[in-house]
Amino acid sequence: MFVWAVINYNMIIVGVIFKMKALSTIKINYKLLNLDVKLYPIRSRADKITFNSLSSCCKHETGLKRYCKSCNNSIEWKQDLKGYKLSKDNFVQLTKAELDTIEKLDNGIEILYFDKLSNISLGEYDKPYFLEPQNNISNKLYAYFNKIFVEQGLIAICRTIVKGTEHKSILRHDKNGIVLHYLENETKLNIEIPAVDLDKEEYETIKEIVKDNIKENEHLNFKNIYIDKVKSLIEQKIAGNEIKIVEKTAEVLNDTKLMDTLKAMKPKENKTEKVIK
Repeated sequence: MFVWAVINYNMIIVGVIFKMKALSTIKINYKLLNLDVKLYPIRSRADKITFNSLSSCCKHETGLKRYCKSCNNSIEWKQDLKGYKLSKDNFVQLTKAELDTIEKLDNGIEILYFDKLSNISLGEYDKPYFLEPQNNISNKLYAYFNKIFVEQGLIAICRTIVKGTEHKSILRHDKNGIVLHYLENETKLNIEIPAVDLDKEEYETIKEIVKDNIKENEHLNFKNIYIDKVKSLIEQKIAGNEIKIVEKTAEVLNDTKLMDTLKAMKPKENKTEKVIK
């Protein structure tokens, strides 16, 4: 079951929100300290939709066959022989037995060191998991680390192994407690953004438009329009309705139209006079 946590920097009160299966129960280790936690996926898949491929001949689900690209012989999906590609048709061959000579790592979160939260780029963040402590000593250590993260703006840099897979990760404070975030290395992009001459009137107008449309925490109510339309399309097909195919065109915005467009977007002035009591 998933949890919430109220933090008052001295204690953590854990309560139930709704039932959810934990991904794993593992230990967080830091030198001589360790605490048991459960991992809960934070990201919801409620707005996801998937399709299966159907054959055009029989309208039935398609399947995949594994075959040798050299002789076209069909082979079993599970193969013990692996290859690391060096170049076209040139592989370093490794058997499962050879790979098994490398010791498998045990599941767990190892805290390596601490760093400032500001040193982690948003582009590095991957999957997040909420951590729930599992016993009295774990509750206390969890609260201590969480308090330090909050007061000093720190995170823990970790090596995390879940289900045999190793991840670079961090532990950080979240509004509900401590969150584990997997990290991915960023690609170094050498892209130069061309400098432009800013028009003061255009800039002030855009700033006014942005200011008028600030909505705190409104992202929590975000709806996936495409998914909703796909679901509606499926319902229409089930009902036997014909789907009309319509081509769409978009108007191209250029410099000569920019100011006119911005003026049309400006918030309307409230002409209602205030009554002074």
